[in-house]
Amino acid sequence: IFNVDGELWYAQRKLVSHEFSARALRELEFAVLEDEARDRLVPALGLAAARGDAVDMQDLLRRFSFDVICRVSLGVDPGCLDAALPAPRLAAAFDAAAGIIARRGAAPVAAVWKAKRALDLGSERRLREEIRVIHEAVMDLIHTRKKERALVNGGDGRRSDLLSRMIECGYPDEAIRDMVISFVMAGRDTTSSALTWFFWLMTRHRDVEDEVLGEIESASMSACGGRRRRRQPQRLPDDAHTPHRTLRD
Repeated sequence: IFNVDGELWYAQRKLVSHEFSARALRELEFAVLEDEARDRLVPALGLAAARGDAVDMQDLLRRFSFDVICRVSLGVDPGCLDAALPAPRLAAAFDAAAGIIARRGAAPVAAVWKAKRALDLGSERRLREEIRVIHEAVMDLIHTRKKERALVNGGDGRRSDLLSRMIECGYPDEAIRDMVISFVMAGRDTTSSALTWFFWLMTRHRDVEDEVLGEIESASMSACGGRRRRRQPQRLPDDAHTPHRTLRD
């Protein structure tokens, strides 16, 4: 959590740490990852392989990560990996905002972008517009989710995504907005970058690639009792460590 400090940071971190340890959210993460990988990521890679096309793995995995993090954090599916859908405006806003902020740090003189921000010019004006798009989109989701919650009144329609669970805790709308935006920003680039380097290294070390494939096959069969079943979030064997450590470390 990097957009607050002090007591508010501690309170938010304690809340989010508790929520991410909840069984319902872990099961949601498992189901979302499985769905995205099976229904979108693997078919996209399979189609490119069949056509002999080159693939920008970082872009593909960034879109994959954005779909996963939005479904887990916001409870919505942006469909970034679905070629039949137009690129979602929210994803474009996150990309533009992240790029402009990164270029701030690379600027030789910080006074330049600070002057642009003060005068509302150029890239700083674009940044303000993109942030407004993000804020409005997330706030709309918060209001919609609150209406849904009022209708179901805590019944079977209760959701397990992070946004819904934070609403149940009674945090102000602005605090919820900032927390989920923080997780989307933190999760999309770090996950996609780690996976991109993982696959790049596999192409340079084919012997390790064979070992990883063996780990995946062994873990899949062991966790499913010798046959494949969907959505069984059990602990994998200790030898299934390479892909997991890539994301964890």
